[in-house]
Amino acid sequence: MSPLIKMNVQGFFYVHRVRHTLSWILCGVSVSTSTAISVGRLLALLLGLRNRHVVALKRVRVVIICIWLIGVLDGWTRMQRIDLAYKGAVVILTLSLVTSPEYPDKLGQS
Repeated sequence: MSPLIKMNVQGFFYVHRVRHTLSWILCGVSVSTSTAISVGRLLALLLGLRNRHVVALKRVRVVIICIWLIGVLDGWTRMQRIDLAYKGAVVILTLSLVTSPEYPDKLGQS
């Protein structure tokens, strides 16, 4: 008899669930981090030398922690209620696409 047949089916179920949850979390964090990087670069272009005062290290840390907390919350929600997780994912993706700046050819012109 094959060892795969003897293995616990419940273990496969949990591995499958953890894999989906981690992929959900990492995808959300990736999209949100890309948006934060592009907003940070736009602020660097627009603010120039004042950028160091506006984009402080403490604020960057808070944004990173918030991004991870939102990603983990959405992943946990996916395990509990997938319909709410899809709604949360739509909100996160929509906000990321709307927030991501469009880089004009010449600064100040769209």
